[in-house]
Amino acid sequence: MFLVALLFATSSSPIAAPAPCGLFELLNRESAPLSAQPQTGPQNQPQDGSEKETRNQGPEDTRNLKGDSEVSDLPPGVVARIGDKVITLEEYKEELFRLNAYGPLGDMIHRRLLDAEARRLQLKVTEDQLEAAWTQEWAMMLARSHGNTDEVMSNLDSLGYTKERYQAQYFIGQLATMQENLIIKKLRIPTEEQLRTQFDFAYGLDGEKVVLRHLMLNRSRTKSALQAKGTPPELLTNMHLDRAMDAKAKELMIRVAEGEEFDTLCRAESHDLSVNQNAGVIPGYNFKHYGEAIASAVHAASIGEVVGPVTGASGLHLLKVESRVMTKFEDVRELLFVELKAKEASYAERAALTGRLFRETKVERR
Repeated sequence: MFLVALLFATSSSPIAAPAPCGLFELLNRESAPLSAQPQTGPQNQPQDGSEKETRNQGPEDTRNLKGDSEVSDLPPGVVARIGDKVITLEEYKEELFRLNAYGPLGDMIHRRLLDAEARRLQLKVTEDQLEAAWTQEWAMMLARSHGNTDEVMSNLDSLGYTKERYQAQYFIGQLATMQENLIIKKLRIPTEEQLRTQFDFAYGLDGEKVVLRHLMLNRSRTKSALQAKGTPPELLTNMHLDRAMDAKAKELMIRVAEGEEFDTLCRAESHDLSVNQNAGVIPGYNFKHYGEAIASAVHAASIGEVVGPVTGASGLHLLKVESRVMTKFEDVRELLFVELKAKEASYAERAALTGRLFRETKVERR
């Protein structure tokens, strides 16, 4: 992948040009309509040498991929010299095309198709949006190196990049990603099923959203506790464990009735370790945790009341509904529509867009 990137960094691709200022000038060639793009074969090279002059930007363009060869000026159109033999840019491009087949070419065609579709829909990615994305990307790169700029630059150098060249390549990929997102959001029409699914997710199943706290007792932890007390194996059957759990649940309900705080009991007594840090609150409870018996009990419970024990698939539960909010689908349907339209494009949507663009456009490759 990086080898291919270096090909374009040495050629007339926008990756070869500095990007901190006037970045859209860098992308002009990349984003021009298919019909307006010059071909890259030798028969279409400019005769006045202007493009070749652009390629030979200086020592950074001619360094060895490992960065350990002598750096010197080379004639236009030459990317390397080995003794008295040279490797021309055209030889380099042909070799990379032979080795990498249609992968990079397909990516380039894909970007052109995206650009054409964005133009058709009158959608535009602004320079400020790309600059903001780059600022975030650079901050992440620095964070991975604990703020050490020299380390980031060294890493880029080891891959054959300057910061400017990496930034320019990032802009090209990010432009395509942003164009995909804009196109998909523009054309997306949420279905009734999608609206209902989002409604259940955001407002609770059928519009009932609760905050549920529970204390659970299960056989495994009960057995461990009994074994620690020296209980003989013949008294550790499932029947004995169920009796012990039932007795413990009744004891806990008495303690609640006597005024002990339920959240304190959840921390001290619950066998559900996954929610102990939440004092028994089940994050995002939506009537699908622990089975139908628990869901039915939650529907029926009054706010603030501790109910149980209720038998679920995982053991016995004591339940407390801390809050309940009821919402009608019709009241939020329009809001849900807007929210779904604004969601970031999924992988499946991006793949579908790519497939459609290639199907709808005649693309010929050598």
